[in-house]
This record gives sequence, C-alpha cells and structure tokens, in this order.
Amino acid sequence: GLAVLTLNRPEAMNALSRELRAALLCAPDDENCDHRLALLLTMLEVDEERRDAVCALADVAERHGKRLLPVAETVLAWRTDPDRETRTALLRFAGYAGCVDQTHWLVDHLVVEGSESGAARQGLAALGAEITDVLLKEAAHGRRSKRDAILPLLRELRVDHDDLWDLYERE
Repeated sequence: GLAVLTLNRPEAMNALSRELRAALLCAPDDENCDHRLALLLTMLEVDEERRDAVCALADVAERHGKRLLPVAETVLAWRTDPDRETRTALLRFAGYAGCVDQTHWLVDHLVVEGSESGAARQGLAALGAEITDVLLKEAAHGRRSKRDAILPLLRELRVDHDDLWDLYERE
C-alpha cells in the first residue's frame, strides 16, 4: 500500500524512510519489523532514495548492531556509490552491523578526505577489539598515513598490553 503510492514522489519517499527509520529504532521486535526493513532495502534500488535508505539503515545498525548483519550483503552492494553521503553511511553501517569481513575496506577509508574517514573510524571502533589483529598488521605493514590513523584507534579500543604484544609477536 503506502510504498506503492509514494514511489514516484521524492518528498514522500523521504518521509517514508524517516518513518521506517523511527519505527525500526523504537520497535525492532514488532511484528512489522521485517516488512519495514524490506521496504528500506527496496528503496536502495532507487538512485534518488538510496542515500536516505542507507542513512536510516546505518542509524538502525548503530542502535541494534549485529541484528542487521543478515542484510549486510544487500546493503553493502552499494559501496561504490558515487554519492559521498551514501558511502559514509555505508561505512558506519558496516561497523555497527558487525561486518568484520569489511575491516580492510574500513581501514582503506581511514585516510580518505572528508566524512568518509570519520565514518570509517566510527565503524572500526564499533567492531571493537575483535579486529585488533587486522589493525596491527595494517599498522606494521601498511602505509604511514594508515598507521597514523590506526594507532590512536588501537589505544581507544583499550586492547590489553599483553594481548597486543602477543599479537605483535605472532606477526
């Protein structure tokens, strides 16, 4: 019903994505959750609506974490979208949804100018200590600009000194 009536009206679709976002943030377990999520995923297919849908999904992932992991492949299919805000939201989504397999992609964006760098940092911080080994490898063998971005993140993750040393020794 509602989605079909509004598909051709950008302002209505924007309102719909905000409404879906709010509903998913507030009531993630309600009986319409899967339907709302499916509507947002459908909006990814429409160029003019993708940014709003991805931003909504990133916000929902920030609140509900790995519960969005099952839809991550569908959402992250747009990683190369030409819109910077869309890519920025995708970086946030990847971290908050627990997409550990996207760690290298997030690390690569630590050194991109603009909002993508901050979103990549946010995403990596959300993944937590689970990605320490990847961060250590990048810090040891990656470009200097990446090292400079990774070291403060490792400190922020509060990885135990002995654990860090063990990881370093294994490398």
